Amino acid sequence: MSAENPQLGGELVQRWGKMCSDRAPWQTLWQQIADYIMPRKFGGAAPTAPGTAREARLFDTTAIHANTVLANGQLSWAHGDGWFSLQPPAKFKNSPSAKKWFQEVTEITRDLLANSSNFQTAVHEFYLDRSAFGTAALYVEAGKSRALNFQVFPLGAFAIEEDEEGTVDTVFREFKLTARQAESKFGRDNLPKKILDALDSKDASRKQAQFTFIHCIYPRTPSEIDAKAGGPLNMPVASVYVATEDKTVVSHSGYLEMPAMVSRFLEWNSGLGGIYGWSPAWAALPAAKQLNSLQMWMDALAEKAAFPPILKPASHEGEIDLSAGAINEYDDSNGLGAAMPKEFESGGRGYDLGLQRIQERQNEVNRHFFVDLFQMFRDSDGKNITATFVSAKMREQIAQISPSFSRLKNELHGPLLNRVFSICLQQGYYPEPPPELVERIEGAALGNIPSPLIGYNSRFDLELRALNGSALEQAMMQLQAFGAFDPSVTDNIRFDEPTRDAFANLPVRYLRPIDERDSIRKAKAEQAQQQAQMMQAAEAAKAAGSLGKLDPANVEKLAAIAQ
Repeated sequence: MSAENPQLGGELVQRWGKMCSDRAPWQTLWQQIADYIMPRKFGGAAPTAPGTAREARLFDTTAIHANTVLANGQLSWAHGDGWFSLQPPAKFKNSPSAKKWFQEVTEITRDLLANSSNFQTAVHEFYLDRSAFGTAALYVEAGKSRALNFQVFPLGAFAIEEDEEGTVDTVFREFKLTARQAESKFGRDNLPKKILDALDSKDASRKQAQFTFIHCIYPRTPSEIDAKAGGPLNMPVASVYVATEDKTVVSHSGYLEMPAMVSRFLEWNSGLGGIYGWSPAWAALPAAKQLNSLQMWMDALAEKAAFPPILKPASHEGEIDLSAGAINEYDDSNGLGAAMPKEFESGGRGYDLGLQRIQERQNEVNRHFFVDLFQMFRDSDGKNITATFVSAKMREQIAQISPSFSRLKNELHGPLLNRVFSICLQQGYYPEPPPELVERIEGAALGNIPSPLIGYNSRFDLELRALNGSALEQAMMQLQAFGAFDPSVTDNIRFDEPTRDAFANLPVRYLRPIDERDSIRKAKAEQAQQQAQMMQAAEAAKAAGSLGKLDPANVEKLAAIAQ
């Protein structure tokens, strides 16, 4: 598979080792985050399983819940109905056929993502990783049983590199397959001898043995690409699968665009080698650890209160029966209660203070995970809450999380939608494009369709626009007040763009294309002009008729037509 470079497999395995060494400083922190915030994730070299001691060490799940709220919130705010639209490139923005084609493509892409892919479940898992560990990777390819197949790379199984601009352009991932799975994926002729031996073995344990592979995705250099030759080996992004044990390349191909999207919640140390991400979980980790200890101690206090220690007089004979309804005897010869067993140090304010401390730490964890933004009315009865208060509170929260949402466009949404557009185009899901969109390539049988511009209409984008457009909202309220005195003041305002922005989150078919709108306006203007001309003609005819120059019957007919 790598006759053009027999050393390729060994070089990539060596590069993978270096990338793992560079990743090592983050793994200790990821393990701590996993212990307290996502115990089902990041087991290091060993996979995690339910019912292990990791879950048994947890006494408080506030951070787990808070991370889930943040992931759910990002999913609903960034991927609601109509969250994107694919638009013609700038040079085709005035082309009616290009606009119509991209509108159809937008509807088809939305439908495929919603009904013929696992996008929603995969991207939710992506957000859980991103919010907890600060770094997440999502891979997309054409599916076998569905149009699009998405896969979240497990943290600790992949490593990344950036280009000179700080964009992740290299992703290596380690995974395991049995011999049967390897044959299905790569073909028998491409497998090394050891895997073939296991495949042909009659020993069941050998057949089920797993072998380690790495998938290497990285940009090819210009010298590695022969544009005239074409084919997968000359695509801009390399795709190489290597069996790590004997460093054999089992598959060598390529992509037209990056298939793996890596996003960081925020960068740890941008520009200084900190290529992995920072997350809210890092800030919430101390409070999560304290909560775990506090809850453990509170359980001990509650147990002590329920089953308090007993102060037993030395003169008391026999065991004390602490069961419900038990009867215990004591010597009252020295006075009532003198030799009676008593509870020992079961009172005090320890439990109340513990509850207060727990509440403080829970609020701190929720604040780091922006829970108030996505559950604004969680602890409210809804009374005495005005729309102005809600708007101000939301603006305050959005301003805090907007940098992370903005990174999603550059690191996830833009690359993902371009990748999906390319896959759907190659798989024939889109209608035939207008000829003007097809860019002919010399020596190539097929032309190239330029990547679309992407418009974002998610709830977060609308809220962000509302945040930036609060001045417009106030101006419109003032305009309404001014209009009560002089309706002509509205002539100062262009209403088209604000109106189209208001409908941006609805399906494309709800909003008329601009050229159709202009045609309707033109027809109405022409109709109004014709009516004005007929009215003028009727008035002139009436005037002429009054002078006896026209038949009065004809004058009445013209007047009726004008009406």
